[in-house]
Amino acid sequence: MEQINEYIGIITISGFGLITIIMLYLLAKQNHVSNYFKNAKFIISGIIDFEPTTSENYYTIKIFNHNVNDARVTSFGFVYRQQNIDYYQNFISERGLPSDYKLMIYSRDFLTHKIAPSALTKIISDMNNGSYKVLKLQIFVTDSLGMTTIYSARNIRKNLHQKLYLAHVERNDALKAQENKLKLELKRQRREVKKEKRAKRRTKLKGLWLRMTKPFRKKSK
Repeated sequence: MEQINEYIGIITISGFGLITIIMLYLLAKQNHVSNYFKNAKFIISGIIDFEPTTSENYYTIKIFNHNVNDARVTSFGFVYRQQNIDYYQNFISERGLPSDYKLMIYSRDFLTHKIAPSALTKIISDMNNGSYKVLKLQIFVTDSLGMTTIYSARNIRKNLHQKLYLAHVERNDALKAQENKLKLELKRQRREVKKEKRAKRRTKLKGLWLRMTKPFRKKSK
């Protein structure tokens, strides 16, 4: 009788564990299916590409729609200092589309947009009030339902920081060179002033000497 009770206890615990595992599996499966069919869900990436024709780097925003439904995009770009840097209209105008064009990303399709680093660097520098330190930078996309998806743009942030830092160093070097040039010019001017003063003193002393020796020159004649 005791063995039967032990078997019943083991079977009960095993059954409970099996039911728990099945429920967790079904819950995970349900979340997976829910995310699969969820509308306007994007995968965004920021890439630093190299253009061989111009030998320059540029930033690329890639927005991938991994849902079974098509999604309409109303804005996309970067988020910096809690402000949006929107490239939607820029994307539309570059392709010669009307300003009220409804931009769609079909299911399992994507769009890309190239951005000149110099333009973004200027915007970030202005927002930093001249500081070269680039804080957290993110990429965003907003759909027609107002849902916004945000991803980190860490690699672009590092690249921007490097560009702004180098520009900061170049400005400081230029200022130091200008200061050194001004110091050298001031030294030159001081030398010229001293030279002129010495020349005036010599002229004055020469005149004084001539006046003092004039009576003796007349007697000698």
